[in-house]
Amino acid sequence: MFGFTFKSEIDTKPVEKAAERSIYKNIRNAALSIRKYIRESIKKSPDASEPGEPVSTRGKRGNVKNSIFAAVEKDNAVIGPRYSFVGDAMEAHEFGGRRKENTYEARPTSGPGLLANTDRFADSFRGSIGE
Repeated sequence: MFGFTFKSEIDTKPVEKAAERSIYKNIRNAALSIRKYIRESIKKSPDASEPGEPVSTRGKRGNVKNSIFAAVEKDNAVIGPRYSFVGDAMEAHEFGGRRKENTYEARPTSGPGLLANTDRFADSFRGSIGE
């Protein structure tokens, strides 16, 4: 008869660092993909878009399209129009409602951008550690 002893140590720090890098990279890619989709859905037109369709822009400067911004942090992202570019106008367009003396029907722009890219999220995180 014989016996033996076994001792092991696991260093999880490299795995944790790889996970953090991968999560940031995937969140960033997803956020920028959504931003791109939203920007591409905003068309320049002399007429207002139909209710239920993404908002259209009529200005020469393209403030609506240029206002779409993605702020990415370590574990989250915020995507949407910057207040400094378009004020509170996009809230009335996105969800419908009153702004000043005008009433707007909803012309969702950011919401459809998120929904259109939802399927890509799971794929972007799959296999991101260890492969």
